[in-house]
Amino acid sequence: MDITPLIPDGYDGPIKQLTCRICKHVFYITQQEYQQSPQIRFCHECSLIMLEELEKTQEASPLTPPSVREKPVARAPLPSSVAFIQPIPLPQPRTIDREKMTVEQLFEEAKMLRKTWRYKEALSSYEQILQQEPACLAALYKKASILYQTSHEQEALMAYERILQLDSASAKAYVGKGWALHSLHRHEESLTAFDQALQLDSASAKARFGKWFVLDYLHYDREAEAISPWKTEKEVHERRVAQPCHTAKDYYKKGIVLVALDRKQDALQAFEDCLRLDPLYLDAYKRMSRVYLYRREHEDEKALAVFDRALSLYPDCAELHRERASVLIRLKRYQEALLACDQALQLDPTSYLVYLEKGECLGYLGKYGEALHVLEYAIQLHPWELLYKQKAEVLTKLRRYEEAVEAYDQVIRLDPIDFFSYKSKIDFLLQVGRDADALATYDQFIERIPYSFKGYQEKLSFLLHDQKRYADSLATCEQCLVRNPEMVQAHEWKGRTLCYLDRYEDALLSYEEALRLDTNDEDLYVGKAGVLASLKRFDEALTVCEQALQLAPAKASVYKKKAGILSRLKRYQEALSAYQKVVQLEPDDAFAYEDAGDTLCKLEQFADAIKAYNQALRLSPDFTRIYQSKAHALEKLGDHEQALAAYNKALQLHPKNSHLLFSRAGVLKKLLRYKEANADYLSVQASAQTGKSDPLLAVCCIIAQVDLKEVAEAQTRLQAAGKEISNEAIEAEIHLMYQEQKIASLKSSPLFQPICLIVREMQEWSGTPKQLKELLSTRFPDDFKKLPRSPAKLVDVLKEITPALQAEGIAVGLPPETVLVTLTKAGAEKQQHSE
Repeated sequence: MDITPLIPDGYDGPIKQLTCRICKHVFYITQQEYQQSPQIRFCHECSLIMLEELEKTQEASPLTPPSVREKPVARAPLPSSVAFIQPIPLPQPRTIDREKMTVEQLFEEAKMLRKTWRYKEALSSYEQILQQEPACLAALYKKASILYQTSHEQEALMAYERILQLDSASAKAYVGKGWALHSLHRHEESLTAFDQALQLDSASAKARFGKWFVLDYLHYDREAEAISPWKTEKEVHERRVAQPCHTAKDYYKKGIVLVALDRKQDALQAFEDCLRLDPLYLDAYKRMSRVYLYRREHEDEKALAVFDRALSLYPDCAELHRERASVLIRLKRYQEALLACDQALQLDPTSYLVYLEKGECLGYLGKYGEALHVLEYAIQLHPWELLYKQKAEVLTKLRRYEEAVEAYDQVIRLDPIDFFSYKSKIDFLLQVGRDADALATYDQFIERIPYSFKGYQEKLSFLLHDQKRYADSLATCEQCLVRNPEMVQAHEWKGRTLCYLDRYEDALLSYEEALRLDTNDEDLYVGKAGVLASLKRFDEALTVCEQALQLAPAKASVYKKKAGILSRLKRYQEALSAYQKVVQLEPDDAFAYEDAGDTLCKLEQFADAIKAYNQALRLSPDFTRIYQSKAHALEKLGDHEQALAAYNKALQLHPKNSHLLFSRAGVLKKLLRYKEANADYLSVQASAQTGKSDPLLAVCCIIAQVDLKEVAEAQTRLQAAGKEISNEAIEAEIHLMYQEQKIASLKSSPLFQPICLIVREMQEWSGTPKQLKELLSTRFPDDFKKLPRSPAKLVDVLKEITPALQAEGIAVGLPPETVLVTLTKAGAEKQQHSE
């Protein structure tokens, strides 16, 4: 099996939400990872633990059950280099007088051969031991283990049966038999074998793990949950890692445990210690490469260097060349990967795994005909599901769709229980626009395994998230509940679907039914709290969050939900405390730091908000939205240079984002860089004209755009007045200039000069609009000819020029605010008030 990868730092693309089959927690992978490895069923942490457990099921066996064998994934290229190391002379099997070798010598020889991945030769050594001692249990166990890990499951089963003939009370043999039966798709017999092992040794962790694995594989979720081995796994690992190491094998096992504990740097050191004692311990190289490949830093180059180092010691190992090819494919260095595959095939022309890698290389290089030929030959060697899946993908590239469908159907026939056999076909059908056939394939799995929610869940995810077909989603939930009326997940998903339909009261009933069936699932309480919040029953929602926290006091998602509800209530201080708890529980969650920063901004604690945003960017340096939030906080602090730097970084990631351009233009104005600001405004307007941005935003740009001539004039006036020049001062000066221009225009009215003369002579005047008309017509007949004859309209003109009169120190009172029209000289008004 493969280790579930983490989302890379800075990834800002589409993601896929999944639920871990072990811990039941929600986790995320990139959409590309999901499309390339749809068999992912476990979160990163659980996959690390499970891989270690799988390998313990067979003594000294680094490989996992064939049904979940890994498939390489392509990644972005990185350079690789490693210094040449003189090859170590490889111990060779004895070729003369082999019949004189003792059993002890043969065991030592076989041990050396297994360590260097020469399984065929090791198998011959064990066969020779059994010729000397047919009842040698140690040799039979080793033989069975090699047969199993080299995909000879039927022969391995026969070997375990032979062991049980000699020792019918061997729990270890029943465990091995269980795995062999599982790989042969004889799952019920496999469960029986694990049960027999547990009857003989109820404390057998390997038997318990094997039974759990098969139950989980068969979708017997409740039974699997009842014997889940993960609850005490961390404590066991902590005890193991504390044990002293003396041999290469000790350090190797310690490294495996450290990986399971997610202490990857310590694990790398343990593997190095193993290789220091034994440079030909090939499993350690493989483990080291896996750590580099799946660390958050995605150090693919270092993974390649590990295999280059191993090959410099042991250049004739076909499996090392294959592993190196796998990393090169990940690095998208397909020509080099193809050469590595050819080197592996020269050393071992019977390896179907190498042909799988080679077929993938040829496919990426567009050599689909050659790829198809290679894969068909590999299928003759070993009719494995992944080979048929790869063949189907090549046939799709060749547009031979019906043949591709047949290949996908063969994948399903080979493994009809694993949903991911169906998922590959579904993805293909969606790719070629056959949505109805894709839905029929979902239903095919559902009919095969009607008691499992897996098929329903995948179909619901497709209908809800991809198709937005909410009514069909609801019908699927009802279909599941008819068959499984007490299936908690079905009630939960029904509640989710009803929320999409804005039927929150019905959704609440679904969540309550789910909680009646399972009162200990904190995620159900979180879902119910969300529904109550949608109904604006916030106090009840917070109460439900507290119930969830009683069940899972260290679960970050509960605090996140609580914080969101508190934010809606504008109880930001309490929301901040909840978000800080999320950060404490999940210190690698960039979204949590972002939420904390947003809440600090609500509290106007902008300096602390910037610290939170910086933490988020440390974890996710390409997260555009956080740069935008950080820039906003910096603006609030008046640090416009740093705000501009944040916007520039965001625009490096998304150079045509209209909202970012608009916001950056605002900062450029603050920095008096008006030409650059106008350029951003124009870019947004051009984008709106092509339909690529919001037209309303384009209107805002038109309003915000700067008249460079006005700016220059305002700056000149400010300089002449000895005033400080800033964007605010310039805007205020431009406003003043506009007011001056407006008043100058008003002063040109034929009513302005007569009113000024009347007030200058009389200091104050009051009367009706009609009396004002008579006064003007008598005193200023030439000006009056240019004015309206209607008293009411004359008052309208007076109202219009009031700002200009006020600028001259004349107060104007007009009906209906005053009974009469009043004109008062400012000084006279003050004198009147003082009297």
